[in-house]
Amino acid sequence: RVVIEASGDAEPAPVFALLTRHPYLSLRFHLDGIVAVLDAAAPPAGGAMLRQLAAADRIVLTRTDAAPGIAALHARLTSLNPGAAILADDAADAAALTGIADDVTRWLAVDAIAAHRSADAFALVRDAAFTRGALEAFLDEAATRFGDALLRVKGLVALSESPDRPALVRGLGSVFALPVILPAWPGADRRTRLAVAAT
Repeated sequence: RVVIEASGDAEPAPVFALLTRHPYLSLRFHLDGIVAVLDAAAPPAGGAMLRQLAAADRIVLTRTDAAPGIAALHARLTSLNPGAAILADDAADAAALTGIADDVTRWLAVDAIAAHRSADAFALVRDAAFTRGALEAFLDEAATRFGDALLRVKGLVALSESPDRPALVRGLGSVFALPVILPAWPGADRRTRLAVAAT
């Protein structure tokens, strides 16, 4: 395993692009997930840290004992990123860095995302399958039209060419990783489900 630690001012999209689209690195490394660490006593107002939180699969909160509005912070983070697990630093330990790729059902919980729908996060659900060409055109159009306004897009897409094997789609800003065809659906629901966080 390789852990890349960035500062709170680092933009997540360039690192994501490097790991998922670089012709050498993408063949030798698999991006398991993104973990954001947030000082609960000094939550961010915006900028790169906000984009890190939107991109994260896991959010670890530090100094929770010094944060008076922890419930409000939880609500804000859930609104921004309903699919992320939020962990306190005293309970996170190795759980923050392990099993992220296996946590598909959490970030595909479109009902939870719909319940917390806000200006920040929403779910796209489609019953009909995409052809591979239509999926590529959809991702290109999303990147071109919405660009950096897309904080994160992640989900599974039903493909007409492989109904038993969905495509895993991940994107940050205008950068989309090449779709990965999974060996099987994680459950009985075979609809296209995309969790989107946007500004």
